[in-house]
Amino acid sequence: MIALVVRYSSRFLEVLLNDGKKRHWIAIVCCFGAVLSYDTTLYGAQQPQSLLPDLAFHFVCKGRERAQIEGKVEAFLAQHNFKVLNQGELQRQHEVHLFNTSISAYEGDLRFVEVRSVPSAADRYSFGLYSLPPTNHARGLEENSLNFVSQNLGCEMRQVERNENDETHADFFRKLLGMMRNLFEEADQIRGLRKI
Repeated sequence: MIALVVRYSSRFLEVLLNDGKKRHWIAIVCCFGAVLSYDTTLYGAQQPQSLLPDLAFHFVCKGRERAQIEGKVEAFLAQHNFKVLNQGELQRQHEVHLFNTSISAYEGDLRFVEVRSVPSAADRYSFGLYSLPPTNHARGLEENSLNFVSQNLGCEMRQVERNENDETHADFFRKLLGMMRNLFEEADQIRGLRKI
């Protein structure tokens, strides 16, 4: 699966390279985000190369404006001490369209969250909360997330599940978190907050 994403992403980058430096960086940020959004399993590796979310669910917000949902999700995560990046908004600002909604957030070295629109289903989103293995469920945050979506957003919850990862998954978690932090740095470069 990851090879397919990388192959598609490479072709996408090639097309955008001819369209200016800023679009090049946006494409890189978007493509790394696409890779992060998959549960990857690399065959032949010694250490586990997969990670299950501590909490995962889908939610459906019929007839709601995407910007309103994204704004509330960003505010909720920021209130819980996450650093938040709205990749979907950044893509739209620069006319790059990979995900309608794509929000990534991390809290120090402990956990990260990904919220994505589901491409094949209108008004449907996925939510994944990951923590440093071995899994230590942040029950308060998990319950607050579920309540936020059902009560604050007023959306319908579907397919709620909780998972566990043992300590052998810790290195892969750190690798994904490092990739996510790189996304934040590259987004800052695109927005001119840091020099390239």
